[in-house]
Parts: sequence; structure tokens; C-alpha cells
Amino acid sequence: MEVWVNLQKKDVMMKDYKIRKLVVSTVFSVLPLFAHAAEANLKERNIVTTGHAQVFIPETVATTQLAINETGRNADDIQKSVRVKADKLVKALKSSQLTTSIETISFSVNPQWSYPNGVAKLDGYSANYSLQVKSSLTDAGKIIDLAMDNDTTSVNGPSLSASDKERSAAELEAIRLASLDAKKQAEASLSALGLHSTQVKQITVVSVGSHNQPQPRYAMNMAKFDAQSAPTTPIEGGKEGINAEVNLTIGY
Repeated sequence: MEVWVNLQKKDVMMKDYKIRKLVVSTVFSVLPLFAHAAEANLKERNIVTTGHAQVFIPETVATTQLAINETGRNADDIQKSVRVKADKLVKALKSSQLTTSIETISFSVNPQWSYPNGVAKLDGYSANYSLQVKSSLTDAGKIIDLAMDNDTTSVNGPSLSASDKERSAAELEAIRLASLDAKKQAEASLSALGLHSTQVKQITVVSVGSHNQPQPRYAMNMAKFDAQSAPTTPIEGGKEGINAEVNLTIGY
């Protein structure tokens, strides 16, 4: 009986020894992994910089709104009159070959009311036809003069902008310059600390878009305009600014 008990104790002690040996072995095998991870973390240091750039491009596209307004006692009469004048204006614009696009904005006929002594009174009707015309900047003044010669009663604009093609090219250039700006910042910081960059790990375009400079505006009433005595209406363009912001993550 005593022999069996001793054997049982030896068996327990042997199992305990094996467990302790396994634990110690596991600890020592894991330690290099932690060391390797710590070394990798030291190697994966990053610097994040933000670059900015602005590119200016000329405003070469003019957008002008033209309107024909008329009032009268009979709604059908003024509607027909405005329609005839609008048709004449559109034909004149198309035949001039000065426009790149012509778009009708609205055509409406509305009653005009007055309220003498608080009582509603129908005084007549007003009809309005308005359209939007796009052209090159150099032709904007000619279009305004042509419109005034063809029954246009009011002009709003032109508003000026760069062409879509020029804007797309400028956006890419602004992103390129902003990326270089961010890279220069990172290199300057690392150089000051005696460090060297390894690779660009991430590029993020935070924003890119236009920032318009003040644009000329033009508004004229037909009653105050004498097309015969006035020279071609001068329209001067400005610059449209394209801004870009880029974040760079660079390892060192």
C-alpha cells in the first residue's frame, strides 16, 4: 500500500514538472515574438503632413440671363406678343453663332391685382419669358447688344467662370502641387531631426474645388439703353482659383 502511494506521488510530481517545463518553454518561445513586434513598431514610425496649393485659371465662359417682359389688359394678347418676341430673339441668337448654348428658364403669365379700399381689383396681366445664354467671354458683350436690339427688356449677368476642361486640368495640377507641398514639409521636418523618409504609405485628397474671384455683373433696362449710340458692351474677365488640400502619411 505504501509503495502504491509513493508511486502515485512520483507520478504527480512528474506531471507537475512537465507542466512547469512547458510553461517556461512557452514563455521563452513567445519572448522573441514580442521583441520582433517591438522592433517592427520602431521601424513603422510615420509622419503625417498636410499640403496646400492654389492654381488660378482665366474665366473664359460667360453665362447671361435675358428676359422679355410685357403687361396688358388681355392675357392672351400679351402671351402671344411675348412669344413672338421670344421667337425673334432666339432666332437672332442662333443665327449670330455667338452662343455655345441657349436654354429657356421660364415662361409665365400672371394676373396683376390692386386693392383699393381693401377690395381686390384685376388691373391686367404680366407675361415674362427668360432664357440663359452661354458664350465665350469675348462674345458676351456682343450678345448683350444683340439681345437689346431684339426686344429684350432686361439683362442679368454675365456670370463668369472657367471652362469645364480648364477646371479639370487645374484641379489635377492643384492636387499635384499640394502633394509636393506635403512631401516637402515631411522632408524638412525629418531632415531637421537627422531622420530619413522611407516610403509614402498613404495619400488622401482632403478637398479640391474652385474659389471664384469677384466677377463683373451687368444689368440694364431696355428703356435706358440706346443701342445705336452705345459701343459694344465691355466685359472683363477675372481669375478662378482652384484650391487643393492633401494629407500624406510617410514612413521613416
